[in-house]
Amino acid sequence: MSQTETSLLLAIVGGFALLAATVGAFVVSRQRLGVLLLVLSGAAFACALVFMARFSSEWEEQQRAEVIAKYDVTVQDWGAPLGSSPDWKVDGRIQDCVVLVTGPDTPTMECGGEEMPLR
Repeated sequence: MSQTETSLLLAIVGGFALLAATVGAFVVSRQRLGVLLLVLSGAAFACALVFMARFSSEWEEQQRAEVIAKYDVTVQDWGAPLGSSPDWKVDGRIQDCVVLVTGPDTPTMECGGEEMPLR
């Protein structure tokens, strides 16, 4: 588990713990503490969004590196996010490509309905 994944998990768990403490504070009539905890839980969830974006970017960069390592192609312009754009610039030409990520295996790159040549 990467540092970003760990931070994301801690931010989510911490946010829910703070929400639970917020409910408890309001139950025992501690409104100021409840509001403070509510604000802190909101901040924890905002941090979780930042960590999710960072994790997503790291995952996409890793998948792109695996495509470059696996296939004998030069990608000048990736569809962004990975595989969503129909127009990619591959080997100097605009092509209709897609990267399929189906589980723990390396990604599969197809352009024009055919898998690209392997290295």
